[in-house]
Amino acid sequence: MRRETVDQLREAGIALRVSKMDLRFRSKTEVDLRLVEIHCRGRLHDSCFPGGRDRPCERCGRQGNPLPETPILNGRTLPTDLDLFRLTDFTTVIIATERFVDAVNRLGFEGVVFKELPVL
Repeated sequence: MRRETVDQLREAGIALRVSKMDLRFRSKTEVDLRLVEIHCRGRLHDSCFPGGRDRPCERCGRQGNPLPETPILNGRTLPTDLDLFRLTDFTTVIIATERFVDAVNRLGFEGVVFKELPVL
């Protein structure tokens, strides 16, 4: 993410963890990019798995359940200190808080699609 974008989001009150990227550009124009750290913090609610969750792999801990069609977040597992995070049980799913979505829309950023999820 561009440093200017990170600064705008932070000015809007968004809590992000970022680090500077050590990149070299072939062109003469360099871009100041930041790596957004998206940590695993929340989980899906158990009601998403009517037959129960699969047992975790003894070696890596991964559960084999597919992502439910209608995911429901477990409110007790959601962080209060981050506005952008991944799910612990589905690490490819990135969750943004309502505050983050509002800031992105208010600042007019494009290229991001949000889908609202229920919380139990």
